[in-house]
Amino acid sequence: MKETAMMKASNGKAMFVVGALSLVFSVAFNLASLYTVLAFQGTAETAFQVLCGIGLLMSITSVVFLAQGLSRSFDKGEKTVSGIAIMVFGAVILVAGIWITTVALFNLWGLNNVRGFAATISVALVLFVISLGIGYWGYCRAIFIEKRKSHKAMGRTFVPQTH
Repeated sequence: MKETAMMKASNGKAMFVVGALSLVFSVAFNLASLYTVLAFQGTAETAFQVLCGIGLLMSITSVVFLAQGLSRSFDKGEKTVSGIAIMVFGAVILVAGIWITTVALFNLWGLNNVRGFAATISVALVLFVISLGIGYWGYCRAIFIEKRKSHKAMGRTFVPQTH
């Protein structure tokens, strides 16, 4: 019973994170479509429509996965050094994304360079998505390593059950 509950909790976490990442991608694609219109002044209509379509699909995906993830319980585990180190690496990439966003805003407001803004903000969005992925990987590593150790200490191994 406890193992089934742990499997449901980890599934809830994974679904929640997929939903959150889909939401980030949705915002990224929708912003990219807006920047395409601003940077190219209406000459890239096809690119705008494709980016808006992808953004809409990602929005729908995020709603579905966030709802599924939030409907399941989250459990807590102890942190490990390697998991915390990976999360710190994700935070460093997040800071780089924030710095590049500042450069992008300087391009837009300081230099009035819309194309430079579109280029640098897209790099920043990619860094934000990468930092979320690395941060979540570290978070999972920190929690699930402890679970594996505790199951081995009790003489059992965790085998996921499919229904």
